[in-house]
Amino acid sequence: CHFESMRHGYILQHRDAPSISVRFGLARCIALWLDYSWRDSGTCGRIPLFCKLLQATCKNWHEKRKLMQGTRLLKILPLLTAISNSLLVQVYAGTDSSTGNKITLAQTENTSVIRAKENSAPAIGTLRRSDGTDITYYALTPPGKSFPAILYLHGSGCSSVDSIIPYFTPFLEKGFGILTLEKKGVKPHDTGAPCSKEYLESNDRDQRINDALLLLSNTKHLFPNWDGRTVIMGGSEGGAIAPEIAFRYPQSSAVVSLAGGGMGQAWELKKLKEKELSAAGASQPTIKEELQRLDKKFEEIRKSPTSTQTWDGEDNTYKRWASYLWYNALGFFVKLGIPVYVAHGTSDTNAPIESADIVRDRFASLEKHNLTYKRYEGLDHHWTTGNGENQTPRVIGDFLDWVLQTIPPDLQSGTPINPAIPPETTAK
Repeated sequence: CHFESMRHGYILQHRDAPSISVRFGLARCIALWLDYSWRDSGTCGRIPLFCKLLQATCKNWHEKRKLMQGTRLLKILPLLTAISNSLLVQVYAGTDSSTGNKITLAQTENTSVIRAKENSAPAIGTLRRSDGTDITYYALTPPGKSFPAILYLHGSGCSSVDSIIPYFTPFLEKGFGILTLEKKGVKPHDTGAPCSKEYLESNDRDQRINDALLLLSNTKHLFPNWDGRTVIMGGSEGGAIAPEIAFRYPQSSAVVSLAGGGMGQAWELKKLKEKELSAAGASQPTIKEELQRLDKKFEEIRKSPTSTQTWDGEDNTYKRWASYLWYNALGFFVKLGIPVYVAHGTSDTNAPIESADIVRDRFASLEKHNLTYKRYEGLDHHWTTGNGENQTPRVIGDFLDWVLQTIPPDLQSGTPINPAIPPETTAK
Protein backbone atom coordinates (compact mmCIF):
# COMPACT_ATOMS: atom_id res chain seq x y z
CA CYS A 1 0.00 0.00 0.00
CA HIS A 2 1.39 3.37 -0.90
CA PHE A 3 0.07 6.90 -1.29
CA GLU A 4 -0.34 8.08 -4.88
CA SER A 5 -2.16 11.42 -4.65
CA MET A 6 -4.93 13.20 -2.77
CA ARG A 7 -7.19 12.53 -5.73
CA HIS A 8 -6.49 8.82 -6.13
CA GLY A 9 -5.67 7.99 -2.51
CA TYR A 10 -3.78 4.82 -1.65
CA ILE A 11 -2.98 1.98 -4.02
CA LEU A 12 -2.86 -1.75 -3.33
CA GLN A 13 -0.20 -2.82 -5.81
CA HIS A 14 1.42 -6.19 -6.38
CA ARG A 15 5.20 -5.83 -6.35
CA ASP A 16 5.68 -8.35 -9.16
CA ALA A 17 3.05 -6.79 -11.43
CA PRO A 18 3.02 -3.04 -10.75
CA SER A 19 0.73 -2.34 -13.70
CA ILE A 20 -2.11 -4.04 -11.86
CA SER A 21 -3.28 -2.07 -8.87
CA VAL A 22 -6.48 -1.18 -7.05
CA ARG A 23 -7.25 2.19 -5.49
CA PHE A 24 -8.67 2.41 -1.98
CA GLY A 25 -8.58 4.59 1.07
CA LEU A 26 -5.73 3.57 3.36
CA ALA A 27 -7.90 1.69 5.86
CA ARG A 28 -9.35 -0.60 3.22
CA CYS A 29 -5.98 -0.89 1.51
CA ILE A 30 -4.26 -2.11 4.67
CA ALA A 31 -7.14 -4.44 5.46
CA LEU A 32 -6.97 -6.06 2.03
CA TRP A 33 -3.18 -6.19 2.20
CA LEU A 34 -3.31 -8.11 5.45
CA ASP A 35 -6.09 -10.32 4.15
CA TYR A 36 -4.28 -11.20 0.91
CA SER A 37 -1.00 -11.92 2.68
CA TRP A 38 -2.70 -14.32 5.07
CA ARG A 39 -4.56 -15.94 2.20
CA ASP A 40 -1.40 -16.35 0.13
CA SER A 41 0.94 -17.75 2.75
CA GLY A 42 -1.08 -18.56 5.87
CA THR A 43 1.56 -16.75 7.91
CA CYS A 44 2.30 -13.25 9.06
CA GLY A 45 5.94 -13.12 8.07
CA ARG A 46 5.49 -10.35 5.55
CA ILE A 47 3.68 -7.93 7.86
CA PRO A 48 5.39 -8.25 11.25
CA LEU A 49 4.13 -5.02 12.86
CA PHE A 50 0.42 -5.39 12.19
CA CYS A 51 0.56 -9.12 12.46
CA LYS A 52 2.10 -9.18 15.89
CA LEU A 53 -0.51 -6.71 17.04
CA LEU A 54 -3.48 -8.57 15.58
CA GLN A 55 -2.15 -12.09 16.04
CA ALA A 56 -2.48 -11.75 19.78
CA THR A 57 -6.26 -11.49 19.41
CA CYS A 58 -6.67 -14.08 16.65
CA LYS A 59 -6.81 -17.71 17.70
CA ASN A 60 -6.52 -19.21 14.24
CA TRP A 61 -6.35 -18.44 10.54
CA HIS A 62 -10.12 -18.36 10.13
CA GLU A 63 -10.47 -15.78 12.87
CA LYS A 64 -7.91 -13.62 11.07
CA ARG A 65 -9.90 -13.91 7.87
CA LYS A 66 -13.12 -13.01 9.66
CA LEU A 67 -11.47 -9.99 11.24
CA MET A 68 -10.65 -8.56 7.83
CA GLN A 69 -14.03 -9.11 6.20
CA GLY A 70 -17.54 -7.73 6.48
CA THR A 71 -18.59 -5.89 9.59
CA ARG A 72 -15.57 -7.30 11.44
CA LEU A 73 -13.51 -4.68 9.61
CA LEU A 74 -15.27 -1.99 11.61
CA LYS A 75 -13.69 -3.36 14.77
CA ILE A 76 -10.19 -2.45 13.65
CA LEU A 77 -10.98 0.89 12.00
CA PRO A 78 -10.15 2.86 15.18
CA LEU A 79 -6.73 1.17 15.30
CA LEU A 80 -6.07 1.91 11.63
CA THR A 81 -7.31 5.47 12.03
CA ALA A 82 -4.83 6.18 14.80
CA ILE A 83 -1.97 4.73 12.79
CA SER A 84 -2.75 6.59 9.56
CA ASN A 85 -3.12 10.10 11.00
CA SER A 86 -6.78 10.52 10.03
CA LEU A 87 -6.14 10.01 6.30
CA LEU A 88 -8.45 7.00 6.24
CA VAL A 89 -11.55 6.24 4.35
CA GLN A 90 -14.53 5.44 6.56
CA VAL A 91 -15.34 2.30 4.66
CA TYR A 92 -19.01 1.71 5.30
CA ALA A 93 -20.44 5.22 5.66
CA GLY A 94 -19.31 8.83 5.60
CA THR A 95 -16.77 10.53 3.32
CA ASP A 96 -13.68 9.19 1.57
CA SER A 97 -11.11 11.63 2.89
CA SER A 98 -8.58 10.75 0.19
CA THR A 99 -10.93 11.71 -2.67
CA GLY A 100 -13.71 13.71 -1.05
CA ASN A 101 -16.34 11.43 -2.58
CA LYS A 102 -19.49 10.94 -0.57
CA ILE A 103 -20.20 7.33 0.35
CA THR A 104 -23.84 6.47 1.03
CA LEU A 105 -25.42 3.33 2.37
CA ALA A 106 -28.15 2.16 0.02
CA GLN A 107 -30.68 -0.55 0.84
CA THR A 108 -32.05 -3.31 -1.40
CA GLU A 109 -34.58 -5.97 -0.42
CA ASN A 110 -32.25 -7.91 1.85
CA THR A 111 -28.79 -6.39 1.46
CA SER A 112 -27.02 -3.21 2.48
CA VAL A 113 -25.09 -1.78 -0.45
CA ILE A 114 -22.05 0.47 -0.36
CA ARG A 115 -22.29 3.02 -3.16
CA ALA A 116 -19.35 5.33 -3.69
CA LYS A 117 -18.35 7.29 -6.78
CA GLU A 118 -20.32 6.22 -9.86
CA ASN A 119 -19.01 2.95 -11.36
CA SER A 120 -16.32 2.57 -8.66
CA ALA A 121 -18.27 0.13 -6.48
CA PRO A 122 -20.50 -2.80 -7.44
CA ALA A 123 -24.25 -2.57 -7.43
CA ILE A 124 -25.64 -5.42 -5.35
CA GLY A 125 -29.04 -6.84 -6.11
CA THR A 126 -31.17 -9.96 -6.07
CA LEU A 127 -32.94 -12.14 -8.61
CA ARG A 128 -35.76 -14.48 -7.59
CA ARG A 129 -35.36 -18.19 -8.26
CA SER A 130 -38.33 -20.37 -9.12
CA ASP A 131 -38.29 -21.79 -5.57
CA GLY A 132 -38.78 -18.30 -4.10
CA THR A 133 -35.22 -17.81 -2.85
CA ASP A 134 -32.97 -15.02 -4.10
CA ILE A 135 -29.69 -14.96 -6.00
CA THR A 136 -27.36 -12.22 -4.78
CA TYR A 137 -25.45 -10.69 -7.67
CA TYR A 138 -22.87 -7.94 -8.16
CA ALA A 139 -22.77 -5.71 -11.25
CA LEU A 140 -19.98 -3.27 -12.08
CA THR A 141 -20.76 -0.93 -14.97
CA PRO A 142 -17.94 0.68 -16.98
CA PRO A 143 -18.18 4.10 -18.60
CA GLY A 144 -19.12 4.14 -22.28
CA LYS A 145 -22.13 3.81 -24.51
CA SER A 146 -21.63 0.15 -25.40
CA PHE A 147 -19.59 -2.58 -23.78
CA PRO A 148 -19.18 -6.37 -23.45
CA ALA A 149 -19.70 -8.22 -20.17
CA ILE A 150 -17.67 -10.73 -18.17
CA LEU A 151 -19.47 -13.24 -15.95
CA TYR A 152 -17.16 -14.52 -13.21
CA LEU A 153 -17.84 -17.86 -11.47
CA HIS A 154 -16.24 -18.34 -8.05
CA GLY A 155 -14.44 -21.49 -6.94
CA SER A 156 -15.72 -24.05 -4.44
CA GLY A 157 -16.66 -23.36 -0.85
CA CYS A 158 -19.09 -21.08 0.95
CA SER A 159 -17.01 -17.91 1.24
CA SER A 160 -18.36 -14.80 -0.47
CA VAL A 161 -17.21 -13.87 -3.95
CA ASP A 162 -16.97 -10.21 -2.91
CA SER A 163 -13.30 -10.54 -1.93
CA ILE A 164 -12.48 -11.32 -5.58
CA ILE A 165 -14.14 -8.18 -6.99
CA PRO A 166 -11.11 -5.84 -6.59
CA TYR A 167 -9.18 -8.01 -9.05
CA PHE A 168 -11.60 -6.94 -11.79
CA THR A 169 -10.81 -3.23 -11.57
CA PRO A 170 -8.41 -3.42 -14.58
CA PHE A 171 -11.18 -5.02 -16.67
CA LEU A 172 -13.67 -2.35 -15.61
CA GLU A 173 -11.19 0.37 -16.51
CA LYS A 174 -10.68 -1.21 -19.94
CA GLY A 175 -14.42 -1.11 -20.66
CA PHE A 176 -15.86 -4.45 -19.55
CA GLY A 177 -18.99 -4.79 -17.45
CA ILE A 178 -18.54 -7.31 -14.63
CA LEU A 179 -21.18 -9.69 -13.32
CA THR A 180 -20.73 -12.23 -10.56
CA LEU A 181 -22.96 -13.98 -8.08
CA GLU A 182 -23.04 -15.70 -4.72
CA LYS A 183 -23.81 -19.37 -4.37
CA LYS A 184 -27.14 -20.31 -2.83
CA GLY A 185 -26.87 -19.97 0.93
CA VAL A 186 -23.90 -17.55 0.79
CA LYS A 187 -24.25 -13.89 1.73
CA PRO A 188 -21.93 -10.93 1.09
CA HIS A 189 -18.87 -10.98 3.38
CA ASP A 190 -19.38 -14.64 4.40
CA THR A 191 -15.99 -16.10 5.28
CA GLY A 192 -16.75 -19.79 4.74
CA ALA A 193 -16.59 -20.77 8.39
CA PRO A 194 -19.06 -22.29 8.96
CA CYS A 195 -21.25 -22.88 5.90
CA SER A 196 -24.97 -22.21 6.19
CA LYS A 197 -27.50 -25.03 6.28
CA GLU A 198 -29.03 -23.70 3.05
CA TYR A 199 -25.68 -23.91 1.30
CA LEU A 200 -24.98 -27.46 2.47
CA GLU A 201 -28.43 -28.66 1.43
CA SER A 202 -28.48 -27.02 -2.00
CA ASN A 203 -24.95 -26.68 -3.36
CA ASP A 204 -24.20 -28.78 -6.41
CA ARG A 205 -23.26 -28.29 -10.05
CA ASP A 206 -26.81 -27.94 -11.38
CA GLN A 207 -27.65 -25.27 -8.81
CA ARG A 208 -24.64 -23.19 -9.81
CA ILE A 209 -25.23 -23.54 -13.54
CA ASN A 210 -28.94 -22.70 -13.29
CA ASP A 211 -28.21 -19.64 -11.14
CA ALA A 212 -25.62 -18.42 -13.64
CA LEU A 213 -27.97 -18.88 -16.58
CA LEU A 214 -30.71 -16.98 -14.75
CA LEU A 215 -28.34 -14.09 -14.12
CA LEU A 216 -27.15 -14.12 -17.73
CA SER A 217 -30.74 -13.99 -18.98
CA ASN A 218 -31.04 -10.64 -17.19
CA THR A 219 -27.83 -9.12 -18.60
CA LYS A 220 -29.62 -6.58 -20.81
CA HIS A 221 -31.74 -5.45 -17.87
CA LEU A 222 -28.69 -5.06 -15.62
CA PHE A 223 -26.53 -3.50 -18.35
CA PRO A 224 -28.71 -1.42 -20.72
CA ASN A 225 -25.60 -0.55 -22.74
CA TRP A 226 -24.43 -4.15 -23.06
CA ASP A 227 -23.35 -4.83 -26.66
CA GLY A 228 -24.42 -8.48 -26.73
CA ARG A 229 -21.00 -10.06 -26.11
CA THR A 230 -20.25 -12.04 -22.94
CA VAL A 231 -17.12 -13.73 -21.64
CA ILE A 232 -17.84 -16.67 -19.34
CA MET A 233 -14.97 -16.87 -16.85
CA GLY A 234 -14.46 -19.22 -13.92
CA GLY A 235 -11.80 -20.08 -11.39
CA SER A 236 -11.25 -23.58 -10.00
CA GLU A 237 -14.72 -25.16 -9.64
CA GLY A 238 -16.10 -22.15 -11.51
CA GLY A 239 -13.68 -22.90 -14.32
CA ALA A 240 -14.96 -26.47 -14.51
CA ILE A 241 -18.56 -25.35 -15.12
CA ALA A 242 -17.75 -22.34 -17.33
CA PRO A 243 -17.63 -24.39 -20.59
CA GLU A 244 -21.13 -25.81 -20.08
CA ILE A 245 -22.56 -22.39 -19.23
CA ALA A 246 -20.91 -20.93 -22.33
CA PHE A 247 -22.29 -23.80 -24.40
CA ARG A 248 -25.84 -23.23 -23.10
CA TYR A 249 -25.83 -19.43 -23.35
CA PRO A 250 -26.18 -18.16 -26.96
CA GLN A 251 -24.50 -14.78 -26.31
CA SER A 252 -21.26 -16.37 -25.11
CA SER A 253 -18.35 -14.86 -27.02
CA ALA A 254 -15.44 -16.53 -25.18
CA VAL A 255 -14.86 -18.85 -22.25
CA VAL A 256 -12.06 -18.76 -19.68
CA SER A 257 -11.08 -21.49 -17.23
CA LEU A 258 -8.47 -20.67 -14.61
CA ALA A 259 -7.24 -23.76 -12.69
CA GLY A 260 -10.42 -25.58 -13.63
CA GLY A 261 -9.16 -28.56 -15.62
CA GLY A 262 -11.14 -30.72 -17.99
CA MET A 263 -11.56 -34.06 -16.22
CA GLY A 264 -13.94 -35.22 -13.50
CA GLN A 265 -12.85 -34.78 -9.91
CA ALA A 266 -12.74 -38.53 -9.29
CA TRP A 267 -10.07 -38.79 -11.99
CA GLU A 268 -8.30 -35.70 -10.66
CA LEU A 269 -8.25 -36.86 -7.03
CA LYS A 270 -6.81 -40.21 -8.02
CA LYS A 271 -4.17 -38.55 -10.17
CA LEU A 272 -3.21 -36.23 -7.30
CA LYS A 273 -2.99 -39.15 -4.84
CA GLU A 274 -0.88 -41.16 -7.27
CA LYS A 275 1.53 -38.23 -7.79
CA GLU A 276 1.73 -37.55 -4.06
CA LEU A 277 2.55 -41.15 -3.17
CA SER A 278 4.99 -41.57 -6.05
CA ALA A 279 6.85 -38.43 -4.97
CA ALA A 280 7.06 -39.85 -1.46
CA GLY A 281 8.59 -43.07 -2.76
CA ALA A 282 5.59 -45.30 -2.05
CA SER A 283 5.55 -48.77 -3.57
CA GLN A 284 3.14 -49.67 -6.35
CA PRO A 285 1.09 -51.98 -4.06
CA THR A 286 0.71 -49.10 -1.58
CA ILE A 287 -0.37 -46.72 -4.35
CA LYS A 288 -2.87 -49.27 -5.66
CA GLU A 289 -4.30 -49.78 -2.18
CA GLU A 290 -4.78 -46.02 -1.65
CA LEU A 291 -6.45 -45.60 -5.02
CA GLN A 292 -8.80 -48.47 -4.22
CA ARG A 293 -9.65 -46.71 -0.96
CA LEU A 294 -10.60 -43.61 -2.93
CA ASP A 295 -12.74 -45.71 -5.28
CA LYS A 296 -14.55 -47.13 -2.26
CA LYS A 297 -15.33 -43.62 -0.99
CA PHE A 298 -16.51 -42.55 -4.44
CA GLU A 299 -18.87 -45.53 -4.56
CA GLU A 300 -20.21 -44.60 -1.13
CA ILE A 301 -20.93 -41.08 -2.44
CA ARG A 302 -22.53 -42.46 -5.59
CA LYS A 303 -25.02 -44.38 -3.45
CA SER A 304 -25.94 -41.25 -1.42
CA PRO A 305 -25.98 -38.45 -4.02
CA THR A 306 -28.21 -36.10 -2.02
CA SER A 307 -26.63 -36.56 1.41
CA THR A 308 -25.38 -33.54 3.36
CA GLN A 309 -22.70 -35.70 4.97
CA THR A 310 -19.33 -34.11 4.26
CA TRP A 311 -16.00 -35.47 3.09
CA ASP A 312 -12.63 -33.77 2.56
CA GLY A 313 -13.78 -30.45 4.00
CA GLU A 314 -16.77 -29.21 5.98
CA ASP A 315 -18.14 -27.44 2.89
CA ASN A 316 -18.01 -30.50 0.60
CA THR A 317 -21.17 -32.58 0.94
CA TYR A 318 -21.83 -35.88 -0.77
CA LYS A 319 -24.45 -33.97 -2.80
CA ARG A 320 -21.78 -31.60 -4.06
CA TRP A 321 -19.24 -34.36 -4.71
CA ALA A 322 -21.76 -36.49 -6.61
CA SER A 323 -22.30 -33.67 -9.10
CA TYR A 324 -18.58 -33.21 -9.88
CA LEU A 325 -16.79 -36.53 -9.39
CA TRP A 326 -17.84 -37.96 -12.76
CA TYR A 327 -18.49 -34.70 -14.61
CA ASN A 328 -16.07 -33.91 -17.44
CA ALA A 329 -15.87 -30.30 -18.62
CA LEU A 330 -13.82 -31.59 -21.55
CA GLY A 331 -16.98 -32.69 -23.37
CA PHE A 332 -18.26 -29.12 -23.42
CA PHE A 333 -14.89 -27.54 -24.17
CA VAL A 334 -14.54 -29.39 -27.46
CA LYS A 335 -18.07 -28.50 -28.60
CA LEU A 336 -17.37 -24.78 -28.42
CA GLY A 337 -16.51 -22.82 -31.53
CA ILE A 338 -15.86 -19.58 -29.63
CA PRO A 339 -12.40 -18.63 -28.30
CA VAL A 340 -11.33 -20.72 -25.28
CA TYR A 341 -8.66 -19.70 -22.75
CA VAL A 342 -7.31 -22.23 -20.24
CA ALA A 343 -4.65 -21.40 -17.64
CA HIS A 344 -3.20 -23.82 -15.09
CA GLY A 345 -0.23 -24.07 -12.72
CA THR A 346 2.06 -27.08 -12.99
CA SER A 347 2.28 -27.40 -9.18
CA ASP A 348 -1.47 -27.36 -8.61
CA THR A 349 -2.38 -29.86 -5.87
CA ASN A 350 -6.14 -29.22 -6.07
CA ALA A 351 -6.64 -29.87 -9.77
CA PRO A 352 -3.64 -31.60 -11.40
CA ILE A 353 -1.96 -30.02 -14.41
CA GLU A 354 -2.66 -33.23 -16.35
CA SER A 355 -6.38 -32.38 -16.26
CA ALA A 356 -5.68 -29.19 -18.24
CA ASP A 357 -3.09 -30.84 -20.49
CA ILE A 358 -5.80 -33.25 -21.62
CA VAL A 359 -7.88 -30.29 -22.85
CA ARG A 360 -4.91 -29.09 -24.90
CA ASP A 361 -4.26 -32.55 -26.30
CA ARG A 362 -7.91 -33.15 -27.22
CA PHE A 363 -8.11 -29.86 -29.12
CA ALA A 364 -4.94 -30.81 -30.98
CA SER A 365 -6.23 -34.28 -31.86
CA LEU A 366 -9.48 -32.77 -33.18
CA GLU A 367 -7.52 -30.10 -35.09
CA LYS A 368 -9.45 -27.37 -33.32
CA HIS A 369 -7.63 -24.04 -33.22
CA ASN A 370 -9.76 -21.93 -30.87
CA LEU A 371 -7.83 -22.78 -27.68
CA THR A 372 -5.21 -20.63 -25.96
CA TYR A 373 -3.45 -22.61 -23.25
CA LYS A 374 -1.24 -20.97 -20.62
CA ARG A 375 0.86 -23.39 -18.55
CA TYR A 376 2.43 -21.67 -15.53
CA GLU A 377 5.54 -23.50 -14.36
CA GLY A 378 5.84 -23.85 -10.59
CA LEU A 379 2.53 -22.17 -9.67
CA ASP A 380 -0.03 -23.86 -7.46
CA HIS A 381 -3.84 -23.69 -7.41
CA HIS A 382 -3.73 -20.17 -5.95
CA TRP A 383 -1.08 -18.98 -8.42
CA THR A 384 1.63 -19.03 -5.76
CA THR A 385 5.25 -20.14 -6.22
CA GLY A 386 7.01 -22.64 -3.98
CA ASN A 387 8.55 -19.82 -1.94
CA GLY A 388 5.21 -18.12 -1.30
CA GLU A 389 5.23 -15.44 -4.00
CA ASN A 390 1.68 -14.91 -5.25
CA GLN A 391 1.47 -14.44 -9.02
CA THR A 392 -2.28 -13.77 -9.30
CA PRO A 393 -1.79 -10.29 -10.85
CA ARG A 394 0.50 -11.80 -13.48
CA VAL A 395 -2.08 -14.47 -14.36
CA ILE A 396 -4.88 -11.90 -14.49
CA GLY A 397 -2.68 -9.59 -16.57
CA ASP A 398 -2.08 -12.33 -19.14
CA PHE A 399 -5.80 -13.02 -19.35
CA LEU A 400 -6.55 -9.30 -19.65
CA ASP A 401 -4.15 -9.02 -22.59
CA TRP A 402 -5.82 -11.99 -24.26
CA VAL A 403 -9.39 -10.81 -23.75
CA LEU A 404 -8.57 -7.30 -25.00
CA GLN A 405 -7.35 -8.86 -28.26
CA THR A 406 -10.14 -11.41 -28.47
CA ILE A 407 -13.13 -9.33 -27.34
CA PRO A 408 -12.14 -5.66 -27.90
CA PRO A 409 -14.43 -3.53 -25.69
CA ASP A 410 -14.71 -0.74 -28.24
CA LEU A 411 -15.77 -2.99 -31.11
CA GLN A 412 -19.15 -1.72 -32.30
CA SER A 413 -20.48 -4.93 -33.78
CA GLY A 414 -23.75 -6.72 -33.61
CA THR A 415 -24.49 -9.60 -31.28
CA PRO A 416 -22.26 -12.52 -32.34
CA ILE A 417 -23.60 -15.96 -32.96
CA ASN A 418 -22.12 -18.67 -30.76
CA PRO A 419 -21.04 -21.34 -33.28
CA ALA A 420 -21.37 -24.17 -30.76
CA ILE A 421 -23.16 -27.39 -31.54
CA PRO A 422 -26.84 -27.11 -30.48
CA PRO A 423 -27.14 -27.61 -26.69
CA GLU A 424 -27.61 -31.02 -25.17
CA THR A 425 -28.44 -31.92 -21.61
CA THR A 426 -25.13 -33.61 -20.88
CA ALA A 427 -21.71 -33.87 -22.41
CA LYS A 428 -20.43 -37.22 -23.53
